[in-house]
Amino acid sequence: MRLEFLSQRGPVLILSTVMLLSGFSVTGCTEDGVTLPDDYNTQRFREIVIETQSPISDEGTGSMRALNGMHGSPMAIVPTDPDLTAFYWGRSAGSDVHDGAHVSLVRLGTGTDCRVSLEGLYDGGTSGTEDEDSYSFTYLDYHVQGIEDLNTSEVMWQAALAPDAQTGCNPGLNGYQQRTPLKSSDANTIVRVAFNTLRHLRNDGATAGFGSDSQLFKKLRWVEFMDDPGEHMGYSSTGDPAEGQTDYTILFDTYGAFANLVKDEWPEKASDDRPVVSVGGISFTVNSPDQLDYLAIQDAHPLLRFIDHSATKGYPLDFVSFKTKTQRAAQVGEIAQKISDFLHARYPEAVLVLTGVEVEDSVLESVSAQWVANDQRLTSSFVGAFQSAARIYAQDVTGAPVAHMIAGRGPRVLLDLLPHSNDSLETLYSSELISRSDYFAYMHAEANPDLEFQDKDGKALGQVVPLPAFMNLFPFRQVTNHQRVVVNKGTDAQGMAVVATHDPSSTDTLHVIIANSNIAAGTAQILYEIELTDFLPATVEHVDYKFATLNHNSFGISSFHFSETGIAETVEGTGNVRFVHEMAVPSVHYIQFIKPTCDPAKPCESGYSCWAARSGGAGYCIPNAPTAQ
Repeated sequence: MRLEFLSQRGPVLILSTVMLLSGFSVTGCTEDGVTLPDDYNTQRFREIVIETQSPISDEGTGSMRALNGMHGSPMAIVPTDPDLTAFYWGRSAGSDVHDGAHVSLVRLGTGTDCRVSLEGLYDGGTSGTEDEDSYSFTYLDYHVQGIEDLNTSEVMWQAALAPDAQTGCNPGLNGYQQRTPLKSSDANTIVRVAFNTLRHLRNDGATAGFGSDSQLFKKLRWVEFMDDPGEHMGYSSTGDPAEGQTDYTILFDTYGAFANLVKDEWPEKASDDRPVVSVGGISFTVNSPDQLDYLAIQDAHPLLRFIDHSATKGYPLDFVSFKTKTQRAAQVGEIAQKISDFLHARYPEAVLVLTGVEVEDSVLESVSAQWVANDQRLTSSFVGAFQSAARIYAQDVTGAPVAHMIAGRGPRVLLDLLPHSNDSLETLYSSELISRSDYFAYMHAEANPDLEFQDKDGKALGQVVPLPAFMNLFPFRQVTNHQRVVVNKGTDAQGMAVVATHDPSSTDTLHVIIANSNIAAGTAQILYEIELTDFLPATVEHVDYKFATLNHNSFGISSFHFSETGIAETVEGTGNVRFVHEMAVPSVHYIQFIKPTCDPAKPCESGYSCWAARSGGAGYCIPNAPTAQ
């Protein structure tokens, strides 16, 4: 049975395998001479304790956020590629087609096609920034419309990178645009082009739209200024002046000029009490929590200096965007908390947006990780588990919450970021112009390295297939806006994270997501035991469960399904539940524990009676009930 947004009950299979807990005796080195971690044996068994009657009451962390954004619209970039709408979207009520991942935010701008970034929008001609004939919005409109049609997603448009005297679009490495540091002479052109483009996309501000073909994209709620100055804009990693460079002051003040225009145009809040258009930036990359320590603000990480400079100058800042590239998923949460503390003290209503969660290169380059690095499916599974763990860690950030997280670039792109509309796929493959996507495999055309993604019979699964890294978004769509409960054992600082939730209106089903990306532990499989405390009255003897796993075999929407359904006995006389299962590393598990409830319209199975009546005549199914209905 497939999991849809509202899952339905399928056939119940009794789990017949008895799992025995035993001591592990492996120590020292493997046969390949790889030294194992000191806690190798400990890491092979994990205890998880969930306090089912202890909701997390903090307003900022108690409600579950999906954090399942993507970079790049669902519309195809490479000629003849199919679009990704059916995978990104949230299915309309009553539809009989597959439900998608309910992607909640799509970031659009750099790194997909020059025609959707400032380089391609403005021709820099003699007509100037205020002449609509200087702009070409058609391709940008096409991609924004594709996001608007997703039902579940908002749009983050990047105002980046270089509508000035640059020599056209510079794709850099891996199809991500590059430019040089800003000069004071660049500032006005950048600000006016970005602002006029935003007015074109949202024709509802104080000065109305820009141009005769202005649009009204109501889901464009976020505008991000620039992108990763250290990686893509030619600044030194510290932000200090290097030879031929300027420092960050011009960049920060250019942001301020743009942000002031945005807030003058859309000063009000929408009906959801959020800004009509949120403005922020600048997607600096942080590699470890230690990078955010400082003695004096002038020595701080450029991201903190941006926040402080904006606050000192009084610039609007609705959100701070940032990327991480870390060794452990837990560090993502630690970094976010440090940024949150700094931001919240200066902008109490601002939020965080994680615009990229990457793994530090040394992780997959290590000898102990080659079993993952040498297998593309395992690598995709690892990326998915790492990002899923990061989503869980990010739920606990207090102060300025992590409102959204962008997993990565969805559609594959042309590495020179140019159209190539007249070139065949074979030509593009042979020219090595097509990027690989971490999230989708494209199955059509010859000379295609993605053709290895086939079913067990060697047949292609369709023109485009979502890979494990994308399929890991699906459990999180199931628990969006759920009430979180306390997990007091199980999550660690090494890459295993656990979250437990239930629908705000009912505690009858507990949802548990476990993500384990800890390949550094040196084991490909662990055993865990979940204990649910006080989940049921002491007289109730069993609970139903449904279990789904997402690992290296999870590609294609149909791979998200309940692979096990069964019954788990409660601990006698306590109402607690214990559940033991093996887990491949890396992978993600999604489990539903379902109370055996009953009411007059839903009688119990043979041998059970409806006991412990609640409001409306509802109760639990137990054998030999002292009071039966």
